[in-house]
Formats: sequence, structure tokens, C-alpha cells
Amino acid sequence: MVDAFKPGRRRLDIDLVVAIVRALGLDDAAVARWRAACVAAHANAKTGGPVGVFRQLPADLATFTGRTRELAQLMDAVAGDGPRTVVVSAIEGMAGVGKTRLAVHAAHELARAGRYADVQLYVDLRGFDAEQAPADPAAVLDGFLRQLGVPAQRVPDRLDQRAAMFRDRMEGKNALVLLDNAADDRQVRDLIPASPTCLVLITSRRTLAALDGASFHPLDVFSRSEALDLLARIAGADRVAAEPSSAVQIVEACGYLPLAVSLAASRLRSRPAWRLADFAERIGDASLVSASIGRRSVRGVFDLSLAGLPGPLRRFFLTAGLFPGGDFTAQVAAALADVGVGAARRMLEQLQDEHLLQQNTPGRYSFHDLLRTYARELAAEEPSGGTDPGALSRLFDHYRYTAAVAMDLIEPATRERRPRVTPPDTEAQEFDGRAEALGWLQTERPNLLAVAACAASCGQAAHVSQLSHITWRFLHDHGHHRDALELHTLAATVTRASGDRRGLTSALRFGGLACERLGMLREALAAFEQALALCEDPGDRAAVLEGLGNVNVLLCRYARAAGYFDQALTLWQSLGRTLGVGNNLGNLCIASFHLGRYSAAHDYLLSALAIHQDHGYPASQVQAHTWLGIVGERTGNHAEAAEHLDRALEIAQAHGLPALESDALEVRGRVRLAQGRSDQALADLLRSLEIRGRHLNQPNMCDSLLALGAFYQRQGEYDRALDRLGRALETARDVGTSAGECAALTGLGEALAALGETASALDHHRRALELARKVGDPYWLARAREGLGVALCPDGHETRGANQLRIAHDSYARIGVPDAKRVKVYLAERRVSTP
Repeated sequence: MVDAFKPGRRRLDIDLVVAIVRALGLDDAAVARWRAACVAAHANAKTGGPVGVFRQLPADLATFTGRTRELAQLMDAVAGDGPRTVVVSAIEGMAGVGKTRLAVHAAHELARAGRYADVQLYVDLRGFDAEQAPADPAAVLDGFLRQLGVPAQRVPDRLDQRAAMFRDRMEGKNALVLLDNAADDRQVRDLIPASPTCLVLITSRRTLAALDGASFHPLDVFSRSEALDLLARIAGADRVAAEPSSAVQIVEACGYLPLAVSLAASRLRSRPAWRLADFAERIGDASLVSASIGRRSVRGVFDLSLAGLPGPLRRFFLTAGLFPGGDFTAQVAAALADVGVGAARRMLEQLQDEHLLQQNTPGRYSFHDLLRTYARELAAEEPSGGTDPGALSRLFDHYRYTAAVAMDLIEPATRERRPRVTPPDTEAQEFDGRAEALGWLQTERPNLLAVAACAASCGQAAHVSQLSHITWRFLHDHGHHRDALELHTLAATVTRASGDRRGLTSALRFGGLACERLGMLREALAAFEQALALCEDPGDRAAVLEGLGNVNVLLCRYARAAGYFDQALTLWQSLGRTLGVGNNLGNLCIASFHLGRYSAAHDYLLSALAIHQDHGYPASQVQAHTWLGIVGERTGNHAEAAEHLDRALEIAQAHGLPALESDALEVRGRVRLAQGRSDQALADLLRSLEIRGRHLNQPNMCDSLLALGAFYQRQGEYDRALDRLGRALETARDVGTSAGECAALTGLGEALAALGETASALDHHRRALELARKVGDPYWLARAREGLGVALCPDGHETRGANQLRIAHDSYARIGVPDAKRVKVYLAERRVSTP
């Protein structure tokens, strides 16, 4: 049973993944990107998945005792005068000596004094966890930035970029950052802000002397008097006073280690009839066979604490120790131990009373790492394994089923496309509506990935595959794309090894979607192409074809995308899947739109909308109305476009579809700008950008920035326009979407020309024209020619400029957009005739 927790068995098979990518025929650069993605996923796998980062401090202990001198020194260091960039105090000492409790108590004292009230961040860095590697600083920064309100899509990929953004977001804030259980100075360097208004408290078992400017507070075991005080506070002052010599024997046997003293004291508190002398004798007789923890062995204290528990509670403790994630709920413990939730909650509270568990967040329990290691070692030593061999299977069943229930509540329209799982034999968790289900998924996300890694190490490929399939849309829609890539890559690895062809197909498809959202378009394309080669089920094939079509749209291969959408449409029609039929009619609209076939795009959309209205698919109705708005905007039918966009927003808001709401807001903002309603346009565009930052992907962020750039340019605010358009250009290049890059270059060229920076404007327009020729969208080819022509005319190259403008005019007229009139007016003003 303990074998399942060996870290080496959790590793993703990176070499296998790279071999697959090479077999797909990708070049060395693409293979390198895949390897980097897998290494990043593996780094998370080694740390048990995402890191639990909280914008609240753990609870302070009511029984906090002693440390008067150390606390005073720590407070003096925090309040010290003199120039410094940031206050950093490191608390160092052996395991169980009370470093975390001192840091938490000091933080609460500061909070009660009104200090550092703006932000309080806490993370357990797991520097000395026997089962999980230290937390990756990049993953910690991802959590910090999200807690600070940075949208998921704005969090950079590289560690140095995240660290820089973190320092920027913390500048000037009265902030406290508690970095608990640091492995070494390298782990924390990038987690330290630069503002003098910030305080960083760090705990570690190793010296952090390499941190320049930090104050160091080595923490030793309690003094005898402090140990006796803690014993008295928990076990009872009268009992300690009545048997002082026995009390001394007890704290000496505990090595004055606070963790051991609190365990011994809680054992006495639960046995009021025991004399301290009897207890001291029991500790002295306890076996001390384990390696010492610090200077003294406390295995005897641990053994005695556990030996005093009733048999069922003792087994419950050992079984709970198997949990592979961080903190957990009574429902999780009930599944592991095969008891009712009420019974689990009572036993968890008993273990907390015995100081064998801690509860830093209400309703969520966790082990001190020494006690978790002790529980697992003890379970392995016992002939029976000490735990129920079915515990982990019940845990996997619990998470799989609960995730399915939660997804059914937040995504009921796609319920039939997810694996159906039967309720577990243990008490199933229920949710009071969509919000509670979504909250569970968000809170349990780190544990979901840890459970998946554990299931993989136990050979439970089906659980990993189904968890990947069940949760993919949650991870996708809520911006957890790096976590998604980790989970789906793990699912692909285990399903390939187990021979589950359909599971592998799904894992590759979901991995392709994650790559697409991360802007890894070539990698997404390779994943979809391999999934297509594996497909046996026609529904799976249709879904993969849709994915291939969408990636090809982003890669500006519009004719190829249309071919994939046509194939998917035929399959959905043969299967009688109306949602798929309607969606692919909408997809064909998108391909037709980019090919300049606006009448065909409009017809596809009307057909799609009729299907979605007949069958009550709200999300698809929103998308159809939004694209009718886009087509209307392009062809100059602004009033009709506005009606469709208002309807799209009405449906999106009624059904809680923020991602689709942001699409409709962006397009309505552009339409309102064209109608001269600038204030309303800006409100729509800013709201769209805000929602997209939390829910959508980088190509959509690029669209928002392009729209804002166009808005500010229209208002004559060219500095703001250049800023937004420059960010759009950077995003488009990161993603690899030539259409977005072409649009950004065109917008930048127009803004620069308006500022009289003709040479730079011409350079941008020439690059836009070169890209537009490759993109294949006739509208943007005409826009690039128009921009170049307008920039050339005032620069003494009127003949060449007029020629570009005439070609642009003819292109606009051929595809039937009103932009032709704008060019005609410009040429007439310069006394140049159109053909």
C-alpha cells in the first residue's frame, strides 16, 4: 500500500510523450516545446499538483504558550528602523519545534495591531514533505497572482516574469506574506516582494543565511518552564501542580519538543483519571526504535498517543494518513475509512483534540508532516498494513463521482457527453446548487490532481482517464490550462500504457484544447491529428474534427478548417446529434467569414440558430447571435447587429455564461463605436476585457486589446491606442495567430501615421501586408493595402499610394463591405479617381 506513494511512480513518461511527438513528424523546435510542457507538468506532478495558496492566515492557537523572548525579538525585527527594501524574518529550527505556530501567532498579533492589513498571503512550501517534493516557486507565484486578482490568462509562463509581476502587484501594499516550510533560500527568492511596506515571514528547518538583509531567528526546543506551561494549559494546571516531578519526567521524555509535549498533554487531558506518574512510566517504557527527530527521539510519544486511542479511531488515523493531497474534508475521510460523514467528522474532531490533526481552515483538516510520515510508516510496519486495502479505491471513487455531480450542476447541457459513473458505496456528497458545486471544484482542484497522480501510481488508469474527461470543461472554462495540460498528459500516459484506445483519444483531444488555450497551436494541432488517427467512435471523431477546424482557424488556414467542419457536420448529422450539427454550422460560418463569404456565413448562422432555439441550447444560441452581430458589423448592418448582440447578452446573463457574455460585449462595443455611442462602447469593451481575463484564452484577449486600440484611436487618444495595440501584437505573436498580428500591425500603422511618424507607419503597414498575403482573409488584405496607401500618399509617393488604395477599394467592393466607400472618399479628397 505504501508503495503507491513512492514519488518515482508518479512521474509522467516524458520520453514517451516526446517519442510520440517525434512520430507525428514535428520539427525539433516543436519537440522541444512539447518536452518543456511535459517537464512543467512533471514539476507539478512531483509537488502533488497545484500549490494551495490562501489569502488568509491559518487560525491562531488558543493554547499558544511561551516564546516570549523569541516573539519580542521577531517583533523588534519587524519594527526595526533603517533603510531596507522589504522586511524579511526567517524562523529556523527542527521539525516539531513550533516554527509555524510562532510565525502564525506573530502574524495574528500584527494583524490585531492593524499592521499589514491590505494583503495577507499564506502558502505551505512543503520543503520537507516525505511524500511530495518542495512546491515549485512558479506554481506558488501563479497562486499568489490569482489571489491578487490577476486574471488567469494574464499570468505569465516564465518564473522570472511571474516574479516581476508579483513585485509590481505588491508595490506600496501593506502586505504580509507567510512562506511556511521553505526547503532553502532558492525556493523563496522569487517569492519576496520589493516594497518596504511588505513583511515576509519564512519558516524552515534549514538555515536561510544566504538571504541578504533578512533577520534570522533560530528556534530551539522549549525551556523546561515553557514545556511545563504548555503541559499545564492543555492537561490541566492542577494536575501538573499536584505531580511536579512526574510532569518534569514527561516533558523531558518529550525532549521539550512542542509538538511532542502537546501530544502528551492532549493524551492526559482525554484521560482525567490517569496520574501523571503512570503516564511518565508509560512514556519511559515506549519503544524508541525510530530515527531521532532532532536531538531526541519522540517516536515513543507518538506511539503512546496512538496506543491510547480506541481501535477504530486508531485505524481511522492511519487510513487518513493515506490521503495524497493537502487538507481534506470529513467527506473525504469518510470515503477513505468507509464510515458515515457524521462519524468521520466526530473522529476528526477527536484527533484534532488529541493534537494528531490540525484544522487551519474551518471544515478542512491536515496532518503535520511528521505525523503524516509517522502514520504511513506505522501502517507499513503492521502485518495487516494497518489500513483497509480498499481505502484508496474508495477515495478515487469519491472524487470521480463528486466531480461528476459537480460538473452536471455547472454544465448540464453537456452531461450526456461525460462518462457516467455510479455512486460510490460510501456516503455521496451533495451540492446546494451550481455555486456550491463550482466552489467545491475550485477548492479541491489541487487535490483532484494529487488524487489523479495517486490513482496513476496505483495502476488505476480508468480513474485517471475518467477524471480527465469529467473535469476538462471546468479546467478549460476557468482558465486552469496548465493544470489541464498536466492532468490530460497524465491521462494520455496511463491510457496508452493500459491499451485504452478511446481513453487515449479523449486525453489527446483535451490536451489539444489545453495547448490551444495556452497558445501552443502547433502542439495542439499535433495532439488533435494523433487523436484523429486513433478515433473509432464517430462521435469522438466528430469532436476531434471540430478541434482540428478550430486550431486551423487560429492558424489562418480557413479553407482547411472548413473541410474539417464539413466532415464533422456530416458525422453529427448521421448520429442525429443536433447540438453538434448546430455548432458545426456555426463553425462553417466562421470559416466562411474569414474567406470573405459573408452571405454564406449569414445563412449558416440562421440555420444554426434555428436548431439551437428548437432544442433549447442557450450557450449555442449566444454564439449564433454573437456571430450574427459580427457579420452585421462587417457588412455595415449595425442596427441588426445590435439587436442580435442585445439578445446574446440577455441569454448569456440569464444562464450564467460569462465567457460567452464577454464575446458579445466585445462585438457590441465595436458596433456601438461605429454608431457613435462611444461612452457605451468603452463600457462594453472594458467589461469584456475584465471577464476574459478570468475566463478565456489568449486569442480572445488579443481581440479585446485590438478593439480597445481601435476605440482609443477613433477618440484621438493615440498613446493609449499604441499601448493596447502593442500589447495585442505581443499576445498575437505569443499565440502564433497571424490574423491577430496582421490586425495589430495595421492598427499600429494607422495610429503612427496619425501622429506623423510616417516612416514607422510605413514599416508597420508593409509588415502587415506581407502577413496578410499569407493569412488569406481578403478583408485584412484590403485593410493592409488601405493603410499602406494612406501612409504613402502624404510621404511623396502618391502614385504608389493611390495604386494600393484602388486595389483595396476593389477588394472591399468585391466582398461587399462598406469600407469601399471610405476609400472612395479619401481618393476623391486627394483628387484621385477610382476605376
